[in-house]
Amino acid sequence: MLREDGKILAPDATQKASMAALSAEALAEADAAGSDDERTLLRLAHLDLFVGHDDHADARERADWLLARVDPLDPRLGMIWNIHNLLSRVLHTADDTFAARAEAWLARSEAHPDPEVALSGLSLLLYRARERGLETRVAELYPRVREPRFAGTYTAKYLAEQFDPDRALQRGKPFPDFEFPALAAGAPPVVQADRRGRMYFVEFWATWCGPCVADMHDLHAAYAAIHGLQAGPGDDGLRKLGAVERPRIEFLFVSIDQSPGDVQAFRDEHWSMPWTHAFVGRDGEAATMARFGFSGVPTGVLVDAAGTIVEVGAALRGQQLLPTLERALAAATPAAGPG
Repeated sequence: MLREDGKILAPDATQKASMAALSAEALAEADAAGSDDERTLLRLAHLDLFVGHDDHADARERADWLLARVDPLDPRLGMIWNIHNLLSRVLHTADDTFAARAEAWLARSEAHPDPEVALSGLSLLLYRARERGLETRVAELYPRVREPRFAGTYTAKYLAEQFDPDRALQRGKPFPDFEFPALAAGAPPVVQADRRGRMYFVEFWATWCGPCVADMHDLHAAYAAIHGLQAGPGDDGLRKLGAVERPRIEFLFVSIDQSPGDVQAFRDEHWSMPWTHAFVGRDGEAATMARFGFSGVPTGVLVDAAGTIVEVGAALRGQQLLPTLERALAAATPAAGPG
């Protein structure tokens, strides 16, 4: 369930029990099907519908069944969305034996006739290699994304943003020079040169973007925490947060909304967003995405005082944002010498 501000509400006990009962009933019907082929198809459909609604033991059982009973080249996998979500979830806590089986299954799925199925398996292997710091493995896997049969797919484009060694947005590279129009009419443009010598956090966003709106609570909480602001109790206190005159980390939000008025109305009615705002709009969306190498919002980038990218992507989202900013500030503060 979603609240008005985009926050996802966890199901209550009654909803969980109802979903568990539906899942058990559907699984029993699948296992009672008249042929092996029907049972496999219904089990796959069950997996697709109920992944995320079961406990860890159930998820592991379904993943074991998948690896043992389903050919990774089965053409029906193109109709199933959540197979890789299931494997990703189980792999987070899996033992080495299960991980080896799953990775072997995923490697075989690279030959699947549906390019999106093949790329989904490849992307999971890439993310696992990066999480474990296996840069040689990443370098070995990524060129496969560039195979002609994957050209033009959204997944290939997204993986290029994450793993292409020549991508614009990656840690340790200079953040591309910019000059964005200000959100406020008549205000001077927002330019990189004015930010030399200070750390800033850029986010490309839009009011119509659900994940952008869902992050507003954590964004405002992080802004308050790193600047020592005392917000009022509850969301309302954060929603009306005020700006600081000299931010430790400047927040710079670049909107791709239809009009500046959309952003201002959102700030007036929902969240104050008391930081720097620029506006490229829908007219400037394609050029901005091409220049900075991203294909969707929100896209966040943390840049240090020297103009070098410190962090990009998931580490700047949700509850990960504040610890990421705090680590960057700590690393940028010289250690005190002997007194």
